Amino acid sequence: MASFDVGVIGLGAIGLPVSINLSRSFKVQAWNRSALQNQQLSDSSVEIVRDLKGFDTSNYLIVLSDQESIFELLNKGLLEILKPDDLVIVLSSISPDAMHEIQARVQTRGARAIDAPVSGGDVGAQRAELSIMLAGDPVDCARAETFLVKTARTIRYVGSLGQAQTLKACNQIIVGAHLVALAEALTLARRNGISDQDFFDVISTGLAGSAVINTKWEKVVSGEFSNGGKSEYQLKDMKIALDIAKKISLTLPLSETVTKIYEVHRQLGHAALDHSSVLLQYLDANEI
Repeated sequence: MASFDVGVIGLGAIGLPVSINLSRSFKVQAWNRSALQNQQLSDSSVEIVRDLKGFDTSNYLIVLSDQESIFELLNKGLLEILKPDDLVIVLSSISPDAMHEIQARVQTRGARAIDAPVSGGDVGAQRAELSIMLAGDPVDCARAETFLVKTARTIRYVGSLGQAQTLKACNQIIVGAHLVALAEALTLARRNGISDQDFFDVISTGLAGSAVINTKWEKVVSGEFSNGGKSEYQLKDMKIALDIAKKISLTLPLSETVTKIYEVHRQLGHAALDHSSVLLQYLDANEI
């Protein structure tokens, strides 16, 4: 029997708080590609492993930034340590096709995989209020839920392997479009002498109010975009959504426009900033 209930791979903006929250109820190990100094992590019961071979668990939460990183991880050690009946739980946002490829690879070791992408960002992860979509074998998803419930406000089983990734792409279409709309509306309001406070008090309590505005407002109004969900990840997710649509001959003109806006944002050097920093593009373009 494994000594630890769960192993977390990737201690970024989502993986770090997830591992800490899990450690309050379970025995948790964690691994990160680079050394990490964090006081909350040091004060927690999370055991850091220096090498993938140091894991002693049957449940792996993958919280890496993209599918390329996951495939690299599989090729450079994870696949080697997997045992029969191990469960690989992918919290990353990747394409449905990549999810099926991951499943095929881990099955060669007798293990299984499910997709469990999250929404809620770093703030939701810190507050253990993520929204998690589960897809894959129902028994495996139920097994994962026993851990994930400690990190989430809502968990929803949405179907067969890959469908959670499709739903996450749908989520990101709305998030991306909303952030661009927020940037345009706020720029318009400011240029017409409307205060940020009046803007927020009215918009956030009306039909246009949303979790996006409430969660991102502090970053937007302060102009502090150094932490959070990176713009390059928003761009990656928009491209995944367009690729899914292309496979079924579906045209998404709004998503295509939002993708182009985030591509420009990347070119302007803002890839590492929170995706709400798309506001900077409007400020630069509309200076008096």
